[in-house]
Amino acid sequence: LLLSSNKLKIILINFKPIENLTVLDLSSNEIELIQNTTFYNLKMLKNLDLSNNHIKSIISRSFDSLKILETLIIQNNYLKNLDSNLFHHIKLLSTLDLSSNYLTFIDGNWLKGLFNLENIDLEHNQINEIKSLTFSDLKIVHTLSLNSLGIIR
Repeated sequence: LLLSSNKLKIILINFKPIENLTVLDLSSNEIELIQNTTFYNLKMLKNLDLSNNHIKSIISRSFDSLKILETLIIQNNYLKNLDSNLFHHIKLLSTLDLSSNYLTFIDGNWLKGLFNLENIDLEHNQINEIKSLTFSDLKIVHTLSLNSLGIIR
C-alpha cells in the first residue's frame, strides 16, 4: 500500500480490513508520532517505510505486532532517542535504516536479539557514544553504516 507524499500528519487508519498487507509506504508525509497501536493489525507486514516524515517520537511497543517485518526504514526524521526495547519483537528484521535523524547515542539493548539483522544504517546522526557490546548479538551483519557521526567513544 503506497501512501507516500500525501501530507499525512497522524495515522488514524484502522488497518484491520487490510491485515494481510505486506508492504506499507508512508514516506514523505508529515507524520510526527508513531503510537503503540498504529500497526497493531498488520501482522503480515514485511516492509515498512516511514522515511522523510517529521517523526519526533515512537512510542514503546509500536512495532511489537510486526513479528515478520524484514525491512524498517525510518530515515530522515527528527528522532533524538529511541526506547531500548523498541525493536525487540521484530526477530526477522534484516534491514534497519535510522540514518539522517538526531540520535545522540546507541543504547546497548536496541539491537539485542535481532539475529537476522544484516544491514544497519546510522549515518548522518549526532551519535557521540556507542555503548560497548551494542553489536554483540549481531551475527550476520553485511553492512554497518556509521558515516558522518559525532565523536565516538
